[in-house]
Amino acid sequence: LKLQFLYLIDTNMRPSALAFLALLAGAAGADPCSLNGDYDAAAATCRCDPGWWGAACTKLKLGPVPSANPGYYNTSLPTWSGNVMKGRGEDEWHWYLGAKYELNGVNDDYLCNSKIVHLTSKKREGPYQYKEDVLSNFHLSPNVVEHNGTFVMYSVGYNHMPTVEECAPGEHTPIFYNSSHNTIHVSHTTDLTSNIWQHNDRPVFDPFPGPVNRTQWDCHVQNPTAYVFPNGTTLMMYRATPCIKTGHNQETIGVAVADHWSGPFRRMEKAIIPYPNVNEDPFLWRNKRGFHMLLHSQNAHGPTHELTGAYAYSEDGLSWDYSADDPWTPDVHFTNGTSATFVRRQKPALIFDDDNNPAYLINGVDYTHENGTQWGTGWTLVQPIEA
Repeated sequence: LKLQFLYLIDTNMRPSALAFLALLAGAAGADPCSLNGDYDAAAATCRCDPGWWGAACTKLKLGPVPSANPGYYNTSLPTWSGNVMKGRGEDEWHWYLGAKYELNGVNDDYLCNSKIVHLTSKKREGPYQYKEDVLSNFHLSPNVVEHNGTFVMYSVGYNHMPTVEECAPGEHTPIFYNSSHNTIHVSHTTDLTSNIWQHNDRPVFDPFPGPVNRTQWDCHVQNPTAYVFPNGTTLMMYRATPCIKTGHNQETIGVAVADHWSGPFRRMEKAIIPYPNVNEDPFLWRNKRGFHMLLHSQNAHGPTHELTGAYAYSEDGLSWDYSADDPWTPDVHFTNGTSATFVRRQKPALIFDDDNNPAYLINGVDYTHENGTQWGTGWTLVQPIEA
């Protein structure tokens, strides 16, 4: 039944999103190769797909970072990750990043002082150059996907935010989630070169003030990432927290579904990766084997939770298996023989090759500033993934 439904939505027939939830419930059991390879039963080993390694194919095969092109490092424009798209019929690549709105503003808070910027390059790996701002203050965490020639950007934002100076320091950090106005919005365009985006002023999911139950596990939502099926049915993963926290660090991953990418979205009742697994910054994609997610894990299974990642996979997009194997490391080696250790490495995204294999890993990183709610000296790393 599940495979029949996937066939329907992949051939542009149009069951409702509620039918999607009913029919896709209950995925198969865990795959020994994490939907990233073929299992050799005789040898009891996995033959991992390009870009992956490890006993269960859960780790990215990362290579050295080009010293002259490490991503987007610009001390006058701190950034914090985002994904890359190629326009249809173009020879240009487009990168949409969360960035600091006022460099010298008194407020360094991530949400109070943020915007979304557009960078371009003739090569998918860069180097990328700043082109223009896309969304102004109090917009961040962009995720861009394509559907039938329309490019869709999901982001966290609030179109009526006060100035950076008027936004109280710490106002939108975890202790203030109960009064935060930031919600998930959608914008769209058919031409990435024009920067003419149609912006929807109303939230597509969880409008302010949110659920009546202020301790609900996903009262406050951020970090959207989406997959749009050919018929327009859309899955959106997001980071979820209670508006009023009852314990330490209750970040979980939820899923919402809509009949069309423009929303509105409807939440599932439970987290797909529930507490006590603490995760944020999901990045979702689908290939011939199924659905995949990279995450910033706060389970502190590495040297510090500010640096660690996690990987999850699903056949249907609703029932997920989770691996705490870290897909990346805190240490990065450069092609000039030097190396560096970050104090923050979070918010993953991928650039894919022509066969839809992961070719480059994107992360928001920082050498010196550990506070995850402030810009600090953040920049965006692009690390090659070896085949």
